[in-house]
Amino acid sequence: MQRFKSNQSCLQSHVRTALALSVLLLLPSCLVSGKSEVSYTGSRVTAETLALVEAGESEAFTLEVLGEPTARIERKDGSWVWRWDYAMVTDNAGGVFLLIATKSKTSVERSTYVVLEDGVVMKAWQD
Repeated sequence: MQRFKSNQSCLQSHVRTALALSVLLLLPSCLVSGKSEVSYTGSRVTAETLALVEAGESEAFTLEVLGEPTARIERKDGSWVWRWDYAMVTDNAGGVFLLIATKSKTSVERSTYVVLEDGVVMKAWQD
């Protein structure tokens, strides 16, 4: 009878050890977290779209292709500079439960410019 109890005790010990190891293997998936959020502002003008607006194009064509500019600035010589601003902000956060927390923010900002004289495109570029 004593020997049976000893074997049963040994089996229970192995089961408890296996259960503890299983829990430890599953814990990291529960304790690690992360998220990423992206927000956009303004009007994004790609290089391919801007390539459609060449010197000599009309003001109406430019508006149709690029959309309404963020700003229209009249220069002293009577020409106009139209500007399209765009920003993409990415917020990243992550951590390991009660041990490490990280947070980062990246921003990409771009502007597109078109110079017009008498309603005709003179030049266009991006920074």
